[in-house]
Amino acid sequence: MSLVNPGIVDTLKANKGKIAIVAGVLVLIGLSLWGYQGVQNWRFNSKQKQLQANVNNALAEAANVKQQAANLDVKRVEAQANVNAAVKEYQNAVFGLDDAKRETNQALANYQKAVNANGNINATADDVLKAIDKLNQ
Repeated sequence: MSLVNPGIVDTLKANKGKIAIVAGVLVLIGLSLWGYQGVQNWRFNSKQKQLQANVNNALAEAANVKQQAANLDVKRVEAQANVNAAVKEYQNAVFGLDDAKRETNQALANYQKAVNANGNINATADDVLKAIDKLNQ
């Protein structure tokens, strides 16, 4: 070792306090960068999980709405069948009543004709023969 040109070891020994401070600062910078990166990763992963949960919830809600729509379609078909049956029953009641009225009126007319046909006309066989002779002339 020379006093004019000291070696590396002598320089390190002489400046060990400064080297320790620099090393400590570098370790602190490294630890703070490592911690910052960890927090950033945690925040990113947390946000990604939240967004994924939002997507899953939206998909579940869409599936639920789709199922409700299918159920409502089934109910709509059932309601339409009920409406069709009610309309048919109403038409049968209205038009069936008209048909019954028509049949009743026809039966009354036939009854009236029968009553008139069986009425006493106070005619004898001789009167009928005279009427036929008049027609032949």
